[in-house]
Amino acid sequence: MSTAVRERHLSQMPWWLWPTALCTLAPTAAWGWQALFARVTNVQLQPVTHQVLFFTVWMVGLADRLFESRRGQMMSWRHWFMRRYQTGVLLLLGILGLVLGRLLLWFLPQSILELGIFLIVPVLFYLFFSRMEMGPRAALPREIVRGAIFSAGVLLPTYGSASVPPAALQLLIAQTLLISLIFLNVSCREHVDLPGEEAHRDEWMAIDQRLGVWLGLVLVTVLWLARMESKQIGNALMGYYLTMALVTVLALLLYVFRHQFKSDTLHLASWAILAIPAALALI
Repeated sequence: MSTAVRERHLSQMPWWLWPTALCTLAPTAAWGWQALFARVTNVQLQPVTHQVLFFTVWMVGLADRLFESRRGQMMSWRHWFMRRYQTGVLLLLGILGLVLGRLLLWFLPQSILELGIFLIVPVLFYLFFSRMEMGPRAALPREIVRGAIFSAGVLLPTYGSASVPPAALQLLIAQTLLISLIFLNVSCREHVDLPGEEAHRDEWMAIDQRLGVWLGLVLVTVLWLARMESKQIGNALMGYYLTMALVTVLALLLYVFRHQFKSDTLHLASWAILAIPAALALI
């Protein structure tokens, strides 16, 4: 165990970082978006579908963080936690794998399982990126893959259970870009001052300076899609688009004030914003 890992103690970690240290916000956010999309399209998903998504996203998040933490450069609390307690995390991954396997083999509907199989390759591709030293040129494709996997996992079960509006494909693209940009913001903030990234600092800063414009374009796109949807009979996706617009506005505010936050807090706030649909579903 490195000296940096030994010097810290769990009692020093701020209590509000526990959700991001345990990677629980990502599966909560995924469940929230999936539940919202099913509701606006009048699709009744079985509870096992939500459970499979939750456990899958949790496992991918833990594995991703574990790979990142082994590179040794990241000194945030969430990466320290993974390095310090990697044995416990591996045990948790094993338990989650057994639970997930049981749900997949005995309870998940065959049609949804077949759709999920298509996500195996992009998930492995994403985890492959996690094992690499991630320069600025690899950051954008990595985050796009993350956004695409998240969005597809959220939307595909509903696609497989019923006929949904054609605009749902546009929604998939918009949501992929939104999630990608939110976490590209975190990556830029984290890597700009990271030891060993001096050679790429200008490139990270160039990406960082453009993120506000890209988020603004996503907001305009989502509002335009909401306007187009308002002209349709039934307005099925209006609630989803308006929720996306709210999340995008909050993501823009987080981007504007990004320098006020440490990377752990920025990461936590990013997932908290994406978990808004989950909070709405519980109200």
